[in-house]
Amino acid sequence: MPGVFATHRGWIDPFVLLQTADPDGRNIASVLSQEGVHPVYSGALIVMADGATRVEGCAGTGEAFMVGEKNIQTIQEALP
Repeated sequence: MPGVFATHRGWIDPFVLLQTADPDGRNIASVLSQEGVHPVYSGALIVMADGATRVEGCAGTGEAFMVGEKNIQTIQEALP
């Protein structure tokens, strides 16, 4: 569901985020928080029904990619 859940660069209090995004605690089971890393590439690995895998993403930060505002590229296309 692109754009439904928060994608945030920089520190945000996870407890405040959960209270705002899911006040009843029904939709979000966990929070992924990462220390700042230099985002050379961002993306996702998808396991297909036949067991094959596909990697999609983009060069740089992944905020626009993850909310559907940046076109999908295979990682091979994103590599220089």
